[in-house]
Amino acid sequence: MILVTGGNGLLARSLAARSTPERPIVALARDALDIADADAVRRAVDAYAPAVVVNAAAMTDVDGCERDPAAARTANVDGPRRLAEACRASGVRLVHVSTDFVFDGRKRTPYTLYDEPNPLSVYGRSKLEGEAAVRDALDDAIVARTSWVFGVGGKNFASRLFDYARRARTLKGITDMRSIPTFAPDLAMRLLEILDTRATGIFHVTGSGEATWFDVAETALAVAGRSDVELLPTTVAELGLPAPRPAYSVMRCVQSEALGLAPLRPWTESVRAFVTELGEATQPDPTAG
Repeated sequence: MILVTGGNGLLARSLAARSTPERPIVALARDALDIADADAVRRAVDAYAPAVVVNAAAMTDVDGCERDPAAARTANVDGPRRLAEACRASGVRLVHVSTDFVFDGRKRTPYTLYDEPNPLSVYGRSKLEGEAAVRDALDDAIVARTSWVFGVGGKNFASRLFDYARRARTLKGITDMRSIPTFAPDLAMRLLEILDTRATGIFHVTGSGEATWFDVAETALAVAGRSDVELLPTTVAELGLPAPRPAYSVMRCVQSEALGLAPLRPWTESVRAFVTELGEATQPDPTAG
């Protein structure tokens, strides 16, 4: 069985939705398993006896991390280390989910696992330190860096877009950050595929195609037929966000390519699937049938 931390999050819920009798997947929320509590981690690993642990627990509030570095370190460094140590002691495989924010965004071509990370923010630094803590404790761990995860529910720009649109007819979309939006159900599927290959190391796991958040919002609103909503371009600086963000954090999935895994679907298709799942779509899905 697979034990997933961060059970209330998008990825954990998407993984749990793929549970089968042959491969049960149990997702534990923080109130059931706080990964920063070493005793709780050991008890959970002993009680569930998983073959694999997927660490989807993290402090992902980028600006919150900037304001509270100690909390970021507890969640993103200490917790993953304790999970890795418990997995090592019990002979359990570990998948640790990380982020494109480990890069500084100064490139203009996709980052690969051969590029040197250089995070700009407390969040990015804590996630990079968490990667190192995991790999130091468990050298056969999988570290899966992903980017701009979105899906129904959760706290991200895409999931909140139509809530915003119901309250206002003018919205803003950031135009000076470029990465790859990744649909949580697609990410869950790919992590399970990687596990099946028995590979280890660092993976970049993303959707396909580059975008800005303005592009994502524009596409989602078009699929929903929301021509009544005016979308205005804005920048990170204009929004006055506390934490610095990488301007370009597109990643290339060279490890997946080497394993013969096909690219995940383009972000435009996954945004259409997302809007359809929300019940907001008015445009037909050309891939359905």
